[in-house]
Amino acid sequence: MSVGRLYRQSPLLVRMVLCLAVFGVAAVVLIAVLGSHSEYRHKIEHIRQYIAGLGQTQVPVLTRNLWTMNDEAVRLQLNSLLQNRDLVYLEVADVSGVLFKAGELPTAGEPVISQTFPLIYDANGHKVDLGRFLVYATTKKAWRDVVDDIPLQSGLDVLIIVLICVFVFFLFYFTVNRHLQKIAHFAAALDLDNLGRELRLDRKSRAGGDELERIVTAFNEMCRRLIADRDVMAAQQAKLLEGQQKYETIYNAASDAIFIHDAVTGVVEEVNKSMLVMFKCSHDEALAGFPQVFTELDGVHNPELALQRIEAAKKEGPQRFEWHARRGTGEAFWAEVGLRYAEFGGRGHVVAVVRDIEARKQMELALKAEQQRLLVTIQGIGDGVITTDTTGRITLINQVAQKLTGWTQLEACGRNLAEVFHIVNEESGRLCADPVSKVLVSGKIIGLANHTVLIARDGRRRVIADSGAPIRNEEGGIIGVVLVFSDVTAKARLDADLQRVRKLEAVGVLAGGIAHDFNNILAAILGNINLARIDIETGSGADKLLAEAERASLRAKGLTGQLLTFAKGGEPIKDVADLKEIIRDSADFVLRGGKVSCRYDFAPRLSPVMIDSGQISQVIQNMVINAQQAMPQGGKIEISCHNLSEEDGNFVRLIIRDEGEGMEKEVVDRIFDPYFTTKDEGSGLGLAVSYSIINKHDGRLRVDSTPGKGTAFIIDLPAVRHNPVGIIGGEKNQVLSSMEIKGGTVMIMDDEGPLRDLAAIMLGRLGHETVKTAHGREAVERYREMLKAGKAPDLVIMDLTIPGGMGGREAAAEILALDPAARLVVASGYSNDPVMARCREFGFRAAISKPYQLAELRVVIDQVMTAAADDP
Repeated sequence: MSVGRLYRQSPLLVRMVLCLAVFGVAAVVLIAVLGSHSEYRHKIEHIRQYIAGLGQTQVPVLTRNLWTMNDEAVRLQLNSLLQNRDLVYLEVADVSGVLFKAGELPTAGEPVISQTFPLIYDANGHKVDLGRFLVYATTKKAWRDVVDDIPLQSGLDVLIIVLICVFVFFLFYFTVNRHLQKIAHFAAALDLDNLGRELRLDRKSRAGGDELERIVTAFNEMCRRLIADRDVMAAQQAKLLEGQQKYETIYNAASDAIFIHDAVTGVVEEVNKSMLVMFKCSHDEALAGFPQVFTELDGVHNPELALQRIEAAKKEGPQRFEWHARRGTGEAFWAEVGLRYAEFGGRGHVVAVVRDIEARKQMELALKAEQQRLLVTIQGIGDGVITTDTTGRITLINQVAQKLTGWTQLEACGRNLAEVFHIVNEESGRLCADPVSKVLVSGKIIGLANHTVLIARDGRRRVIADSGAPIRNEEGGIIGVVLVFSDVTAKARLDADLQRVRKLEAVGVLAGGIAHDFNNILAAILGNINLARIDIETGSGADKLLAEAERASLRAKGLTGQLLTFAKGGEPIKDVADLKEIIRDSADFVLRGGKVSCRYDFAPRLSPVMIDSGQISQVIQNMVINAQQAMPQGGKIEISCHNLSEEDGNFVRLIIRDEGEGMEKEVVDRIFDPYFTTKDEGSGLGLAVSYSIINKHDGRLRVDSTPGKGTAFIIDLPAVRHNPVGIIGGEKNQVLSSMEIKGGTVMIMDDEGPLRDLAAIMLGRLGHETVKTAHGREAVERYREMLKAGKAPDLVIMDLTIPGGMGGREAAAEILALDPAARLVVASGYSNDPVMARCREFGFRAAISKPYQLAELRVVIDQVMTAAADDP
């Protein structure tokens, strides 16, 4: 049998088989594609898991080998890993570059999977960054394996589909198609003369009957119904009457008012009952009144416009509009009107469906007023506000946001958020994730990460704090997103300054302890050198060596003085001073004899400042030294000083500017860190000490530097309007008496045995007898005993700090309680301690800083004893 004949006899069978074949082919292709894709993804995932597993299995071993510098083990480990055919390139690198590598780096465009592992070694609790481990794997092999499997699998699938199609063809033909052909032939031969003939199929009947038997039964039943045609027609007429009644019921049951107009004249031919209720009129009034009676004549809506709308519905199609209507009682209300043209009864009609929307109109007006109030509120908020729809397009931007972004409301509306709200990470410079997408995904309030910077339209950068929240409708669905953000640039700068201050304070605590202990060691060294030089011949070889050691010890003493500037309690000894003299003296001292000159620019009537002249001089010298070192070939330093008035007070601003090469931002960010230096020589403490000094003067210090354009240090110091009285005593310029002081008894209190012995030797050289004590309690008890025996010490030299015991401050209070005339001298390695700076406030006659020399000790003793001799 030819295909054409088969199609003419059984088109349904042919189409079904063709559809099945097409479906099978599509299924084979889809299965092949999905299977190949799944297999490829599985292989890729296997590679990713293998690479990720290297972080647990290989990275610790590699880190340990790097730490132990076992280069051979590292190379063996990398070559062993390359045995995996998926891995093509391995690399170990640090900040200096590539340390080890194995394999060939993939070419550009080659599909690869890569991952970088940080190499962090835990050295006794300290994390050491050894570099990174970079792994590259190729996906070519996985893809070739998948492609090789496609032909075999697809061939099997096609064979299965062909067998299924053949089976379905024969199954359908013998069970369905041949019977359908008989039914078709029987129906074609049916006419009014043989309606009584019954259709039968050539097969056995099945229990319950299947679809074919039900068709045969229905066909035979149809024939019987055709015979009873008159009864059927009568029944249908009854149903038609019932349908008409249903139509009338539905017509009058609708809650909307319905008018039926003549399409030509506009006359109302019929209305439903809801119209009578809505317009509060009778049926006769409704048929006589429209449109003249039921239209509110407000200058816009009128009967002529109503007829135009009816004509438009006839010519243009369905119309929908709002209409200002009027009830039969004269009450005006808003209605929504829908007009549709229809023909029935041989004439054209326009059906009008009217809905009362007065309540909705009132709600819309209220909503509009509420929206206006909300808009005014948003525009008045001090933070920036941007709202978007669910696609991320801006719908509203308030005045603050317009100012921060540089976009107006008219320009921003309709644009994608990223065009207007351009945010990046302050540290990396990378674009931040879209906050709208994050809100839409989470459905919750979200905040921006720290260090987020908003780049305005003009390129200005501001650090911002931001939050985003979903806008929901009454059903709880998200219809948009609102972003609220504020400029926190000033706060971020303040936080950075506070963090720097805390860092310096932490270092200060450590520095104070180190300086104190180091000063005690220097005291023993310097004192013994001092005594040794007295005992040997001046100018001898040994004397020269000791003199050099003495100078080195004095330089070490100066270094501890800088460290003590960090220490807690190292407040400056302030007095009212004129900055001009301090600046000139300090700068000229540093630049004397060099190739760098200095130009001064002082404003007239420069306000005085309350400062420690010595510490501020140290700061200026540090700044000038840095400027001088920045210009090794010579140049000019500009130092200007002027008054500055700001919201938080009045200041004197000092600017020291050089013509050097300037500094990169990375250097500027760390310039005040302790021990940070870019020079081959230097302690890295100068600028850190300067920062600490200015901070303790309640001032501000910052640096402004551009590569190739030089550097400027800007110092702001609080100004004073007048010279306070009684800030500091007049003992600085006191001239010591030159009278001879007879030897006396001096008590030494120090917890360091070598320092006690050294002090006793020095005092012996000065002609004094000594009484040695180790701590404050012992000193108080010995003083009490000697006072009771009438042999009170002429002088007591007390160490300020005794670890684990009573120090000089507490002991001084108890001794003065026993003997108010006691002559006490405080000694300490904490030269900047408040007690050392204001010793008389705590009962001491004088103070001496460790380490001290014999000449310094003699001056202090002579000063105290001379003052005692002058007392009445």
